Amino acid sequence: MVHNYMYVFECDYGDRVKERAFIKDILRNFDKDYATMVGVVVNNNPYCLSFHVAVNLQDDPVNFESWLRDHYPEKIKRHNVFLRDTFLYNVVTFVDEEVVDFALTKEGGEPPFLWPEQEYFEEKNPQYACMKKMNLEFLSVTLQKTKNLLSIR
Repeated sequence: MVHNYMYVFECDYGDRVKERAFIKDILRNFDKDYATMVGVVVNNNPYCLSFHVAVNLQDDPVNFESWLRDHYPEKIKRHNVFLRDTFLYNVVTFVDEEVVDFALTKEGGEPPFLWPEQEYFEEKNPQYACMKKMNLEFLSVTLQKTKNLLSIR
């Protein structure tokens, strides 16, 4: 009987380089007959950037689950990601650890990642860094003034 288990781990598109260690660790600890596919699935749509690590196992997943619990308990398994939904995504699979560094770069600009990491982008384009930092005190005062105006009328 053939066992075929697909694991999909949701990762942060804007902070992807840190996932190199996770992918390399999988490649290092499991042979190619057990973990038959280790790769990344990337959606470069700027309105819905997403990045997942995908692992296909061809035998009982107990060893992998145990290893995952011991070494990466914070990893989130996504049970609602279907491969048929990824036809327009960039998919890259890895045969060894050396290839991982070439695919997961902070710069982007070529497949599988067309957009840079968030920190790298803000470093190269400082004019956009302040856009995410809103002055909450200003918003609070503005809301209070608006409430006061509405209560007067």
